[in-house]
Amino acid sequence: RWGFVDACPLCLSNQRLTELNPGNSVKVGDEKVCFSCGEKQLLKVLGSFCLYPEPVFKIFKPCFHRFRSVEPVLRVLDPRFKPSENPELTLVAKLPGDPQLTLSRFDSPELAQRIPANLSKLLRSWGVTELLPSQTISIEKGLLDGKNLLVATATGSGKTLVAEMAGILQVFRGKKFLYLVPLVAVANQKYMDFNARYGALGFRTVIRVGTGRIVIEEGEALPIREEQIVGADIVVGTYEGVDFLLRSGEKEELEPLGLVCVDEIHTLSEGERGARLSGLVARLKKLFPNTQFIFLSATVGNADELAEFYGHRLVSYSRRPIPIEIHIVVARSEQEKLRFLQDLVDGERKVVSSKGYPGQTLIFTYSRRNAHRLAKTLSGLGLVVAEYHAGLTYAERRAIEEAFLGQKLVAVVSTAALGAGIDFPASQVVFESLAMGSEWIGVNEFHQMLGRAGRPQYHDRGKVVLLVEPGKRYFGGQADTEDQIALKLIKSGLNPVELDMDVNQQMEQVLAHIASGTAKDFESLRDVMGITFGAWSDGRKELEKLVELGMVKVWGEQLAPTPYGMAVAKSFLSPTQAEKIRKSLKKPVLEVVVELNPYMKLFLSSKVFNEVSSIIKMPISQNLFSDSLREVLFHQYQKLEPKLSTKSKNVLTEIIKLFYACDCGDKPYCLCVAKKISLKLLEDRMAGAGPEKLLSKLAAIHLETYVGDLIQWMEEQIRYLEAIERIALVYGEKNVVSEAKKVRSLVENPAKGG
Repeated sequence: RWGFVDACPLCLSNQRLTELNPGNSVKVGDEKVCFSCGEKQLLKVLGSFCLYPEPVFKIFKPCFHRFRSVEPVLRVLDPRFKPSENPELTLVAKLPGDPQLTLSRFDSPELAQRIPANLSKLLRSWGVTELLPSQTISIEKGLLDGKNLLVATATGSGKTLVAEMAGILQVFRGKKFLYLVPLVAVANQKYMDFNARYGALGFRTVIRVGTGRIVIEEGEALPIREEQIVGADIVVGTYEGVDFLLRSGEKEELEPLGLVCVDEIHTLSEGERGARLSGLVARLKKLFPNTQFIFLSATVGNADELAEFYGHRLVSYSRRPIPIEIHIVVARSEQEKLRFLQDLVDGERKVVSSKGYPGQTLIFTYSRRNAHRLAKTLSGLGLVVAEYHAGLTYAERRAIEEAFLGQKLVAVVSTAALGAGIDFPASQVVFESLAMGSEWIGVNEFHQMLGRAGRPQYHDRGKVVLLVEPGKRYFGGQADTEDQIALKLIKSGLNPVELDMDVNQQMEQVLAHIASGTAKDFESLRDVMGITFGAWSDGRKELEKLVELGMVKVWGEQLAPTPYGMAVAKSFLSPTQAEKIRKSLKKPVLEVVVELNPYMKLFLSSKVFNEVSSIIKMPISQNLFSDSLREVLFHQYQKLEPKLSTKSKNVLTEIIKLFYACDCGDKPYCLCVAKKISLKLLEDRMAGAGPEKLLSKLAAIHLETYVGDLIQWMEEQIRYLEAIERIALVYGEKNVVSEAKKVRSLVENPAKGG
């Protein structure tokens, strides 16, 4: 028997017979070929565009398979391609929304008996008559019955309301509701939300973040000031701000405590901050054993293990109220990436949701300098765009937040490092780069940031776009390229929350447990260390060292902090830092505080830096103390010098002299320059200079910084000065106490005159 079959012509040319059918054929030009030959042709097409790496092929593969043709890939590679008009060509994944979102009414049989009448009435007054699945599951798991929960659900699934329902129920019963967050910016936002919502009911909300003491120029909006917790109903605070109360032995201020909500519990995995959060949670649980605890997170890869460790019931719900589309757009140059970014922002603002909200975009990039550049460039192209990062002042950040909420901005450009602290209701998130500083974005950070796309109350879908430049590395130490990272991020699941404290961190927590009264004897120390996540011993070994350092005293089985230990615990110092202060009490206070915390966020002037960058044509950091910039200044300058303008040459010569001017054996890689400039900044501040004046003084020596960073650093210096005061007082150094108080007072407000 014989007959006609469709065969792959490319296979035939290689003396193979591959029968074609609708399931295995694709189009290459006007011909149909098999998938295998089609993929080889796709590789050739990409090669003709100088796109050779395998990751690029994998990026285009979904488009190729979906349309069964090379032609759509050619459209994407066309210089006139507009990703906003052709989203089907760049789609690589879709996180589905709940197609049959089950909303539970209050009067349903499963909820009517569980929700108290006063809470039901309050929710209805807000227009809430139905609950999302994560909220219903939480109630079923005992949310309103005082049970401890770990709520690990997707961003936008209603986690905050879960905590608020339980918290306000405790307030109705005359107890306090404590809401903990990792960042001051988030605390400020939650405070304003809660104050507006619950103030109308007669409930008092206060904030505790431990900052906001720097007096700045008249007319500049100030951060929210802290108030007394006594008599408050709701306390919003950072982890450190609330832990200060416990370390100071003032837990009574939080009584009667009905509910503790720890937002972003995955912060446990973040090194020093994670260790301090772990210790804080353990102290709160031991000091308030009858209090309800709710942990919230959207990015815990081992939620079941974490819930088991803390003895919490797990609420897990992975589906989202609305779908999220994930796109990868390949750009062959920085210029093309910018063109695509303009198109995406402009295209999204024209998309109006069924709720009547125009689209807005949140753009993440790798540095503040680039955020500034992108915002300025996009604004120059007719789009209303602002930069947003931690280097801005509180007033600047608030103005941007309000403008975005008021639909006055079509986009905000931020740094990936601030991803966790951003709560803009954007319909689209664009990763202009996949770097975060000198590192690539981690999987958990990526999921945290993509979750910012789309809000059910505003949008019908969220859209996430990764702008990828094949072969791109932002810093020399990056092994992978941007296209490789893009594929890893979209294919990887969440990483587990893990913490392994180092010796100093564990010693700090043992001391804090004892100072707070959580550990009063060996048995209670062992108990609290048992619930200190990331601790690897029962605390005995660390206790011996603390006794040796004179920070803890032991009699029999009893434990107590010495006055020195109490000063160290209240100051959030590691034992190593504390000993450095104790041994430096004979030195001038300014010298000690600068030694402890020199100002490192100093940048070479943009004009000079841009000239250097254009000559060396390699990615370097603008930070004066970065390894990459020092490499250029100290090892490549002779090659660079002939190509520089006279002005830039003079500037760099003076800066290089500055680094070599010290007598330190580690020059030019020592911190002497940072300490020298830091000392001058503090002296100028004490003499009356405001932040803007300090910036102008730095500009005179061709250096730049951000006002927000400068203010934050001065806040940190105040805390170190207080630490010096406390330790000096313990050792009877009255002159040091007096000097530290005077310096602190002048740094806070030079107008006081000491």
